[in-house]
Amino acid sequence: MIDLQRLRENFFPVVAAGALVRAADELAEKTIYSHFLLPDGETDAVPFVVSDDIVDDPFARQLLEAARGHRPKGLEKIAFHENSYGFSHLILVAPAYHSELKGRLDAERASTVLVVPIFEPEFSGTETVEEFTTLRREVVPANRWDRTVHPKIRLRFDNAPSGSGTGDDYVFVTFQQLMSEVGNLMGTSDGFIEVINYKDEVIEIVYAQDELYSVIHDRDDNNAVYANFDETGDAIWAMLNA
Repeated sequence: MIDLQRLRENFFPVVAAGALVRAADELAEKTIYSHFLLPDGETDAVPFVVSDDIVDDPFARQLLEAARGHRPKGLEKIAFHENSYGFSHLILVAPAYHSELKGRLDAERASTVLVVPIFEPEFSGTETVEEFTTLRREVVPANRWDRTVHPKIRLRFDNAPSGSGTGDDYVFVTFQQLMSEVGNLMGTSDGFIEVINYKDEVIEIVYAQDELYSVIHDRDDNNAVYANFDETGDAIWAMLNA
């Protein structure tokens, strides 16, 4: 079980305010803060949250209190009440889904729950270990509490003239990377883009004519509309955040 003494042995500096403990890792490029809410009983899980360069003990307490009593076996997505950063949900994460605390509190990790504040479109809550790891590493800067929304995007595309594409596979990308591929599709009749959001909704993009794309929702060609580059980006962004 994690306690104040074990945290002081593994972090510096450590600041305690009742059950809330803030433990720091001061690196050359940033400071990583890990907040822990120590439990009342020996069998209770210890929720903790990690942030980069932001000290906000009241917010950390707020989200850790919301996670108290939860002990997911994988991922659990729960609604979060109003807060100063605008997050709508929390992802509660079992130890097998992340590498936080490895190498320093290995014996105690099994009794912890990582708490990640999120905007709803960033995670579905049903990701595999590999998917969750990839999203945190490459798409969503989850330790930045001051971030804007970074929606979950699964992309499949083919662009025959350029020889690029994902085949039958989907990859996670940022919105900027997605729009780069939309731009590459301009003028290409032999190609397509398929985008899936956090709710498994689909939008397809194909080049139509002149400087217009055909934007197709839910794989229904009857719903296709013509749109220029900016309008296509707006349509995709709205779907990703719906």
